[in-house]
Amino acid sequence: MLLGKEHFYLIDGFTLLSTREIRDIESIPAGQREPVLPSVIVGKRRRQKFHYDEIREVIRRRYLLQPIGLEIVCSSGRTNFLAFPRDISTRVMTRLMAIAPNITDSAYQSVAGQKRGAQVEPQSGLLNSIIGETSVTQRWVRGEISNFQYLMFLNTLSGRSYNDLMQYPVFPWILADYDSDTLDLTNPATFRDLSKPMGAQTADRLESYTKRYREWDPHTKDTPFFYGTHYSTAMIVASYLLRLEPFTQYFLHLQGGHFDLADRMFHSVKDAWWSAAKNNMADVKELIPEFFYLPDFLMNGNKFDLGIKQSGVQLNDVVLPGWARGDAREFIRVHRDALECDYVSQHLHEWIDLVFGAKQQGQAAVDAMNLFHGWMYEGAVDLEKMTDPLEKQAFIAFINNFGQVPSQIFKKPHPLKKVSNNRSEFIFHHLGRLQPIVLTGKELRSPVGHIIALDKNCIPMEQNKAPIPPHFQKYLAWGFPDHSIRICSFESDRPVTVYELRDEDEVLCAVCPTSELYLVAGMSGVISVYTVNRRRRLVLSKHLYGHYEPVTCLAASPTYSIAISGSKDRTCIIWDLQNLSFIRQLRGHPVTVSAVGINDLTGDIATAAGTFLFYWDMNGHLLAKLDIADGQALHSDQILCVGFSQVNEWDPLNVIVTGGNDGCVRLWSEELVRVAQEEESAELLSAAEGDAEDDQVISIRRLSIHGIICSFMHVYFAFCFFTSMSIFMYLCLPVCLPVCVFVCVVSSVRLFVRLVACCFFEGMSACLCVRISQA
Repeated sequence: MLLGKEHFYLIDGFTLLSTREIRDIESIPAGQREPVLPSVIVGKRRRQKFHYDEIREVIRRRYLLQPIGLEIVCSSGRTNFLAFPRDISTRVMTRLMAIAPNITDSAYQSVAGQKRGAQVEPQSGLLNSIIGETSVTQRWVRGEISNFQYLMFLNTLSGRSYNDLMQYPVFPWILADYDSDTLDLTNPATFRDLSKPMGAQTADRLESYTKRYREWDPHTKDTPFFYGTHYSTAMIVASYLLRLEPFTQYFLHLQGGHFDLADRMFHSVKDAWWSAAKNNMADVKELIPEFFYLPDFLMNGNKFDLGIKQSGVQLNDVVLPGWARGDAREFIRVHRDALECDYVSQHLHEWIDLVFGAKQQGQAAVDAMNLFHGWMYEGAVDLEKMTDPLEKQAFIAFINNFGQVPSQIFKKPHPLKKVSNNRSEFIFHHLGRLQPIVLTGKELRSPVGHIIALDKNCIPMEQNKAPIPPHFQKYLAWGFPDHSIRICSFESDRPVTVYELRDEDEVLCAVCPTSELYLVAGMSGVISVYTVNRRRRLVLSKHLYGHYEPVTCLAASPTYSIAISGSKDRTCIIWDLQNLSFIRQLRGHPVTVSAVGINDLTGDIATAAGTFLFYWDMNGHLLAKLDIADGQALHSDQILCVGFSQVNEWDPLNVIVTGGNDGCVRLWSEELVRVAQEEESAELLSAAEGDAEDDQVISIRRLSIHGIICSFMHVYFAFCFFTSMSIFMYLCLPVCLPVCVFVCVVSSVRLFVRLVACCFFEGMSACLCVRISQA
């Protein structure tokens, strides 16, 4: 790490020796190598440059159970884990905290879920309850955050990090039923016992561990323990993620350059559960967060040759339980639903006591059969006080291979979550409750082009304007005769900055992912990326090339640091916002792409072309495809805008929302169906083979109509208009009576047909605002 005047630099593979000499790690002789240094760098070495303005948090971390690590969190989402000698780590943190101007101290922006000064463990006393900072535990108890979010925050607070496989975030096994075709989340037998560690899930195996503890030889140097292996190690993490790069390379490195025997690798969720709960005395592993949000790690998308088991089975994708219906996305959805269900919410505090709380150490851990080898606990050994190099190397090797217990963050029993018997319901669950409201604000002078969704209100904006987050006090405007783009104040509509484009390219669309990053595109097919420099001026950073016809629509997701562009050339391109580079192209659209949208929760993508709606995952796999003109609307209709409901990603009733030129807003739900292979049609391109006994049965995703939102008002006015005109013509021009009757009848029939086809009719849906609030 190099600290400059305005930037700091991170260069992989180099370290500073005690002689003040900077050396390549792999070239240091064995006699001069510090035991804490890795012997080899896995993967590609990186050279990174960061401005101090980008730093959002600096968090203290452990490395090899020693308080010598720092983790730097940047506004782009990138994080870096650094280890220093103990005195230097404190100096570096002090320097960064003093020089970085944008370090946040917000419970809603911090990766720990609370302010730096807040106590994790709820404090008693009236004064504390009045002036004390709200802790992340209090937020969870009140139901403000989900179980998944809370577990991630606890992992962060206890020192676990995605940047260290030895102390990777740990999640519990939730379910014990991997045989049923349908999960009953109201039946306690469906779930594992969260009050017991994995080694105590079955009585027979617990008796073996208890016997080991009782018969411990008191003359040995080590203290007695139940388990000599841990529930989270670098090998466990790498074995779970071995189908996904770069973890494949980490797994190969840990295995000496080759895959393990096929019978010992992660191949079946059910087998992994029974190994950790009953069958294997050396296996007490828990899960990792990816089991609740990332279907890709269950699929062998890279087509690695993982070997053949002794039974003759070729290892490929992970074998899923019956209730997943052979689909990795369905497994993640159901598994996440189980994590958030009422039963788990009522018992999750018991597992937290075991891993992060009162039953982690001491006599409480003994009583709960939750005691591990003494070297796995923080503070058991001080490396700086170890004088014997062989003993130090033995300790480091033990920690690297057998795991580390998280830092204890609760000394008292963890409070119980207040579970409401009424599940949250949202408008897409009950469309009948949706009531129209009139949006107040400035009078619009042109058609609506964008709608800003706030907590308690929605603000419409005219076409050729893109709001600038996060406060939406300014917007980016285009479409001027001089081909300029302008940053304007939302209140006064006056330009703050005017940027004249060098080439007279007509701008057609723009999007502002952040307050300092703008994407602009138009007739040339080139996407221009602008950034705001330290002088608050707009600067052209890069041109993105990929389309050969005009770009018609843009969308961006700061959460996933991606943007997507749609073009008249019938393709969409996904772009990396961090590196400003091409990721992949989405093909298959029959006509010009008219709308694109990104789900900030899941990363899924929706694209529209004419009357066709396409549903993709972030990796460019087509999940479903639908022609809305097929029995749902008139063939002249077109999709003009698209969005997602983004409430609970595990909710099967989540919808894709489209607006068309017929004035109707349609809600589309995703469903997984099992059909015979010969029934697969060209429009169901996302078929994936399942694990059913019949090889001719496959799982296919479909989009089906969930609801239509419009109004009778426009129909009523239209009917009155045509009727009034006919009566007028009848009174003034009696000779035109046949024409009057014909006009009235034809108009009424046309409106009636439209009403039956679309349920309602209202104007043109040129833009869409999707913000689901509790009904």
